[in-house]
Amino acid sequence: MAYDPDRQRVVVFGGLAVGSGPSADTWEWDGVTWTRREVGVAPPPRSVHGMAFCTKTRRVTVFGGDHGLADTWEWDGAKWLERTHPSDVTVGNTSSTVYDIQRGRTVLYSDAGSLRGTTWEWDGFDWRQVSRPVGRSTGRQALVFDGARGETVLFGGHSAFEERQLDETWLWDGSNWRQASPVERPSAREHHAMAFDAVRSRVVLFGGQASGGLFGDTWTWDGISWERQSIPAGPPARAYHAAAYDPLRQRVVLYGGRPGLPYGGYFTDTWEWDGTGWTEMHPPSHPGPLLDASMTFDASRGRVLLLGNSPARTSSMWEWDGTTWTPADVVGASPNALMTYDVARQEIVGVERTGATAAATTWLLQAPRALAVAVAYGTGCAPSGVVPTITGYGRPTLGNPAFAIDVYDGPPGAPAVLLLSPSPAGAPLYGACRFLVELQTSAVVPTLLNAGGFATVPAPIPTSLGLEGIPFFAQQFLLWPGAPRGLAASQGLGVLVGV
Repeated sequence: MAYDPDRQRVVVFGGLAVGSGPSADTWEWDGVTWTRREVGVAPPPRSVHGMAFCTKTRRVTVFGGDHGLADTWEWDGAKWLERTHPSDVTVGNTSSTVYDIQRGRTVLYSDAGSLRGTTWEWDGFDWRQVSRPVGRSTGRQALVFDGARGETVLFGGHSAFEERQLDETWLWDGSNWRQASPVERPSAREHHAMAFDAVRSRVVLFGGQASGGLFGDTWTWDGISWERQSIPAGPPARAYHAAAYDPLRQRVVLYGGRPGLPYGGYFTDTWEWDGTGWTEMHPPSHPGPLLDASMTFDASRGRVLLLGNSPARTSSMWEWDGTTWTPADVVGASPNALMTYDVARQEIVGVERTGATAAATTWLLQAPRALAVAVAYGTGCAPSGVVPTITGYGRPTLGNPAFAIDVYDGPPGAPAVLLLSPSPAGAPLYGACRFLVELQTSAVVPTLLNAGGFATVPAPIPTSLGLEGIPFFAQQFLLWPGAPRGLAASQGLGVLVGV
């Protein structure tokens, strides 16, 4: 028995009927009447099975039962659908995963055995191989999704065939890999870390190792070229560290790693990158030494999440709030997993690193509630030095009638339109100016700026629970004399409806 809150029905399936054995009946209770639902295809008769409402699929789920049943079925209110288990995927110890926010897919670059160099994608239910081996990297590379340009960036790694580190840059657009040819680039390396700085529209790379030693340099990628950052100080040179971007605080967070060759210890320090330099943080507590660390930003909790093994090989998961590290109250996470945050489904996707032969376990971690946030991404463009900007007014919480999007720094009295879309984008408008929302799915809201170049666009959030955890994306376009095509554009604003 399970309760479906969307349809406000109690659903009962199967059970042991007195004198006739296991049943395959489906019944619903609306608070007044029991109704037997007549369905064409249904799970086989069973008893002693599990039944629950899944907040991810918004369906009642039946699993297993007596006599060795191990199948999974979902009830959508009209019919039963059998759900197959995820396909096996083999994940080596130095594979990489990222989340492609534009396509709603977790991307895996595998280094395992015969699958070295292959690309896989997770759609929320299953893994699918989408590319044959490409390039020369067979592991130890860094992978990140470039949200401004809508592509996955791979840099460096190790070629087992040539027994050397690589300095190649590869880009995945969801269909094909292509190699970039920047004039300047980081030197060949492995076991480095990368994160995408959304507010500055740059991929940030730090550290790594090569046969000659460790690196402590910082580089940024703008979609065309790499630029070494000239900074007075930063984290000590290291490898095997983890990094992720915190969009709430607009900082890249870096933790841990290993110093020296051969490795004789661990770093337990925390650093943050603000676009101009590194700052060492001094939290009152920290996760301690970690092996095989993986880091991602959990938008549901508004925290950077860190997972790794202690030297004693016990699992350790921690949360960073910008001030301190706190142990995360999570049970069942694989101790040696890669993590990404699935924005579309509001859950952490973890895939266990099992080596070259064993099939990996995929696990999902869902937060009980989604945290309401509005975060800038990408960059705007205008013919003068002042670029129009949009921000959220208030928080996009469920039932907030006062939430709005404010427009700043436009021409006085200029006509404008606000585009609202369920998907971000990166299509070119002119020059470096880009559409940061998907045009084909956008709603258009006409706007007129006042004499101060300002406007407020109401965007009230309904109370419907079905909206919790749903993202949408906004960008403002203004008529601007002298601009190419007569248009200027703001940066993007990503909004997650929550509590």
